[in-house]
Amino acid sequence: MFKKCFVLVMFGFISRIALSAPTLSYELFQIDGTQWQYNYTLFNDSEFIIEEFSVWFDYNLYSELQLQSTPDVSAEWDEWISQPNSDFAANGLYDPFALTGNEVQPGETISGFAVSFNWLGSGSPSSQPFDIIDPTNYSVPLFSGETILDTPHVIPVPSAGLLATFGIATVFSYIRKRRS
Repeated sequence: MFKKCFVLVMFGFISRIALSAPTLSYELFQIDGTQWQYNYTLFNDSEFIIEEFSVWFDYNLYSELQLQSTPDVSAEWDEWISQPNSDFAANGLYDPFALTGNEVQPGETISGFAVSFNWLGSGSPSSQPFDIIDPTNYSVPLFSGETILDTPHVIPVPSAGLLATFGIATVFSYIRKRRS
């Protein structure tokens, strides 16, 4: 019994850790030729408040970054861009900082962040590294990850036959246990 409880507690603890990371998803739009735009959505599935994050743009792949965020984001966040510079091997940076009272609380989601750019690579742009910034210690991020492509969320639903079979098996199991 102790072993089963221990396994369940550990599974719950590990699941909580795995599920408590912020994610930054993106939608990608080709504007014209080599001009593209990322639209970002920040999901705060962590236990900390997010006041600032940074998205990195590889200097070999991106140029001419421009802010394209929605008016709501522009009014509630102080957004800053640093252009990629191949002369100094310096990556570009998109860095939004929440104005007072607009932080992303645990469990909240915010969208409307957007950056357009010139794509220097082949094919189409993909994921980028990002950091969730600790406003009390800028030298160590709270979290680092990769942006993920926002795809339609499909929730698998078991077939009606499978559900009926499970229901009937549960009823028969209950009846059998009552008789013994």
